[in-house]
Amino acid sequence: MTHLHITTWVVTLILFFTFFIVQKGGNDNWIKGIKIALRVMYLFIIATGIYLFFQVDANIEYDIKMLAGILTISFMELILFFYKKGKPTKVYSLIFAALLIYTIYLGFRLPLGIYFY
Repeated sequence: MTHLHITTWVVTLILFFTFFIVQKGGNDNWIKGIKIALRVMYLFIIATGIYLFFQVDANIEYDIKMLAGILTISFMELILFFYKKGKPTKVYSLIFAALLIYTIYLGFRLPLGIYFY
């Protein structure tokens, strides 16, 4: 399940950055499709994350990682919202980058890590 969780994150990040490329082209149908696909991927990330969360013993670091993951997804959605409206997203992007790095760091550092089956 860990590999599925990581795969959903990678696909989500690819879709997230693809949104900005397509947004510059101005094709509204593609933009809507990417946003729908992103939201479906958010659900997969949350579902696999909850499954993995219940596979471990109670540990505060896993609670922090889950909170950081949910905040990362929230900031992705905030960036998309404000970017579409034409408002500045620099602060949100910096917070998103910091949260993403921290969440990935915790994900690989914690005992469940990438090699758990």
